Amino acid sequence: MSAAGAPVTLTLNVLASVPNPTLGGQDFAAVQLQNSSVFVIQVVADGLQYTIQPFTAQTVPLSSTGNPITILPTQNPGGSTVGGSTLTPVWLLPGEAPPMQDGPLTAAAIVAAITGSISSQGVVDTLASGVAVGGQISLAIPAGSVQHSYATLIVVFTGGTYPNVGTTVAAAVANGGQVGFVIQGENTGGAWAIIPFGNVPGVGFTITFGPALPAGIVATVLGLTQGIAVRVAPQPGYPVGVEPMGGTAVITGAVALNGGSVALLAAPATGYWYRLHRFICPNIAAASATSYLLDGAGNYLAAVGPGHPADDLGGQITSLAVSAINQTGGAASFTLTYDRVTPVNPP
Repeated sequence: MSAAGAPVTLTLNVLASVPNPTLGGQDFAAVQLQNSSVFVIQVVADGLQYTIQPFTAQTVPLSSTGNPITILPTQNPGGSTVGGSTLTPVWLLPGEAPPMQDGPLTAAAIVAAITGSISSQGVVDTLASGVAVGGQISLAIPAGSVQHSYATLIVVFTGGTYPNVGTTVAAAVANGGQVGFVIQGENTGGAWAIIPFGNVPGVGFTITFGPALPAGIVATVLGLTQGIAVRVAPQPGYPVGVEPMGGTAVITGAVALNGGSVALLAAPATGYWYRLHRFICPNIAAASATSYLLDGAGNYLAAVGPGHPADDLGGQITSLAVSAINQTGGAASFTLTYDRVTPVNPP
C-alpha cells in the first residue's frame, strides 16, 4: 500500500534529502512528490533530474538502489513564503497509482478556476487553512476575514494523502451545527467537498474536520457568495463548475388552447440535472383553473392560478423533462427559471 512520508520543510537554495525507504523489505517503485510550496524545485532521483513547479505534484520512478532523493528549491517566483514551504512524498509499490493526479494540487489553482467561472456573479474568499493534528483540523475564522455571506463553503484538501473519494468526513461548524459531507474527486489535484452554508458578514466562526483525517493533510476553506459549486466530476480545462443561485437560465413556452401542454425542458444529458426556481404565467384570470408544472413522469412540481400567478420551487432538482399544463381558459405562456447542474448529492 502507498505510504505518505513526513512533510519536508523547504528553504530557498538549501538542499534537502529524503531517504528512499522500503516496506517489509520491498522496494517502492515510484514516489509522488507533492510540492505544497512556493518554490520551483530541482529533484534528483536515481540519477535523473526533474523540475517541479510550485503547488504541483509529480510522480517519478524509482529503482531498487535505495539512494536518497535530493531536493533543491531554486526559485521563488512569487517572492513570498506565505503560500507554503513543504513537500510531501507519497511512496508507491509496484502497480499502485498515486493518490492524486499529477499536476496542480493546491487551492490556489482551484480558487482561480472558481473565480473565473463565476466572473461578476459572485466572490470567492479564502478564509483559512490548517494542517491535521491528531486526525483533526480546527480552523477559527476571525470576524475580520468574514467579509461576505457565503452560500457555499468549498473545502480543498492538499498536502498529504487525501481522504478516499466517496468517504464521508464530519464537519462541525460553530454556527451551523454538524455537517457530514462526501469527499469528491478533483482532477486538478487533491480532493474537495461542498458544504451548503449561510452566515452573517463580520461574524467569525469555527469549523472543525475530523476525527480521522490522514496525517499531514491540509484543509483550505473557501467561501463562495451568490453561488454553489455544482460540478464534481470536472472536465479537463474546466476544473470547477459554478452556478449562481436563483436561476440564470429562462425558458418560455406558449400554449394556444386551454387544456393543452407545452414542453419547456427536454430531459437533460446524462450526468446533469435541472435545479428549478420559479414558474410564472402572466395569463391568469379570475375564472382560470389551476395550471401545473409537471416532470416527465407526471409528478407535480408547481402550480399557478387566480391570485397566484407565480410559484417558487426553491431549487428543486429533477433529471426528467419538464412541461406545463394550461388551465387558464385560453391561450397562455409559461416561463420557468432554472439552472442546469451536476448535483453534489443527487436524490
